[in-house]
Amino acid sequence: MNILTLFNNVRHMGMARQFIAVSVLLLPVVALVWFLFISAMVLKPVSGPVRHVDAVVSLAPGQHRLPTALEYHESGMSENLVVSWFPQLISGAVVKPELGWLESQICRAPDVGSVFCFTPELDSTYGEALSVSNLVLAQDWDSVVVVTSRYHVFRTRFIFERTLPAHIHVNVVAAPTELSAKGWITHIGYENLATIKAIFQTW
Repeated sequence: MNILTLFNNVRHMGMARQFIAVSVLLLPVVALVWFLFISAMVLKPVSGPVRHVDAVVSLAPGQHRLPTALEYHESGMSENLVVSWFPQLISGAVVKPELGWLESQICRAPDVGSVFCFTPELDSTYGEALSVSNLVLAQDWDSVVVVTSRYHVFRTRFIFERTLPAHIHVNVVAAPTELSAKGWITHIGYENLATIKAIFQTW
């Protein structure tokens, strides 16, 4: 190894150390910016204007989401109502008993052409998006409004826009969401981590 080669190797090692040092310094800044952005989207999500669509989708659990979706459906905003539900989990531990009854009444009723109930294979928002994507293609729909909780709007839009076919117009709206300060803190932390997971799921 000649002197010039040795010099270049040392210089490259120095540049690598500088890059690592800068990366270590920037990582907390990037993490802070990420946390503040996601937290803002959790607390104050952005929704598009509510207009007539092919289907209104209620994500599980239906504690607050299903009544809002049902209201949209019955107002004539959409002829079709899509409900994500888990029959084995309808109890006070998941939804309020009276709203569990509402889910059961809708999804256990005789087949109605305008109501579609499904249980996703994956128990997650991504699993729900996959199921809705299949239904949208089967029914030849072009637009959906997805109803979820306020803290869940940003991640839901992120997942649905990347999972449904590109030509489908997706709007995500928030059902009335009442949480304690502790509840909001919990969901802010969860949504920050879950959004990272969603990026890899929909990559």
